[in-house]
Amino acid sequence: MAIEFKNGFATESGLVTVYNVNSNGEYIGTSEEWVSAGTGLPANCYIEKALNPRKGYAIVRNSSDKWEYIEDHRGEKVYSKEDGTETTIQTLGPIPDTHTTLPRPSSAYTFDNKKNEWALNDALAKDHLTKQQEAVWEQIKAYRASRAKLGVHIKSVDKWFETGEEEKIKILGLLALVDRMGLPSDATVPGFDWATMDNTTVPVTKDLLLEIITEMAKAENADHLVSWEHHQEMLKVEDPTTYDYKTHWVPRFNESGITVKPKVRPPEPTPASATTIKPGAHQ
Repeated sequence: MAIEFKNGFATESGLVTVYNVNSNGEYIGTSEEWVSAGTGLPANCYIEKALNPRKGYAIVRNSSDKWEYIEDHRGEKVYSKEDGTETTIQTLGPIPDTHTTLPRPSSAYTFDNKKNEWALNDALAKDHLTKQQEAVWEQIKAYRASRAKLGVHIKSVDKWFETGEEEKIKILGLLALVDRMGLPSDATVPGFDWATMDNTTVPVTKDLLLEIITEMAKAENADHLVSWEHHQEMLKVEDPTTYDYKTHWVPRFNESGITVKPKVRPPEPTPASATTIKPGAHQ
């Protein structure tokens, strides 16, 4: 038999089914509660049956002490119509008029409230494209710079040598030393060996040093030309961010088809007076 309540108090003792809400008045389920005659219900629960569940809505006890449906978009991602900023809805209620469920395709679009969609803005599109092109050009230059230490191949000794600004300084210093010593260009500099990228060493001569510095300059110049060609081609594509600029560069050590493997042989003794020039960490 159902327990009756008068002025909020039970007329007799017994178990009743109550409909519970959280601190925000949102319905969270039923429970069985014991009430004694002359007492009321526990806090945050009601004797009146809650509404049936409805997809996309929460059931809430409103300020008029009635059950009602309120839109529930919690957890959904929405986007500002002003600048496309993404946010996640945390509270009950309809989606604010200032937001849309449509993500902004790019900064080149503004929201058309009449059509309820993002529309391409020509002025913004041009600015957006320019910024993309500038960003990709910086990526191309950074990639070119990253290749500066990838080595050059010296045909006279069939070896790969470290490159980069640090190596230039070392080579120029040795060239100055050779000139002061007055050695012939093909004479071995006594006490100096140069470490290659396959972890072997070769005797140092002025001719070798000049060949290395020359090949370094050629590779650097070639990479500059390639980077500019990529820049020009990138400007022609509709979406610069999809442009592949990692092709057609000057081949470097360990790149496709040109890996130099060290020869397997016993180490050769180095005279106590000899100095090995170690350009990098390939020792």
